[in-house]
Amino acid sequence: VVSAFSATVGSSVAFGMAKLDTPVRTKALEVVEEYPSLRGIEKVVAKDGLKAILTLRLAPVLPIPIGLYNYVYGVTNVPYLDFAGGIFLGSLKPYLLDSYLGVFGKQLV
Repeated sequence: VVSAFSATVGSSVAFGMAKLDTPVRTKALEVVEEYPSLRGIEKVVAKDGLKAILTLRLAPVLPIPIGLYNYVYGVTNVPYLDFAGGIFLGSLKPYLLDSYLGVFGKQLV
């Protein structure tokens, strides 16, 4: 849970930098224009918020690195609580799975 919280804090910093009028926002807007799939994702995230972010966070294959999505979310109209909730809940699965596999592997050895 601490790892998921920390991931949410780090993602929130990127989200906030993309919300403000900074060079980071300018670059994020350029990336959205460069990748046509991101324009579609931008529309879905602005409409569905938490559900869309959670789904994308759990997706095994994405067109761009997962860290870049935080900046893309920042240039959309998604509310912060939807963003933070989706990132936190989406972070739980991989961290819990890694923890379980570590305990299971230790028992095997």
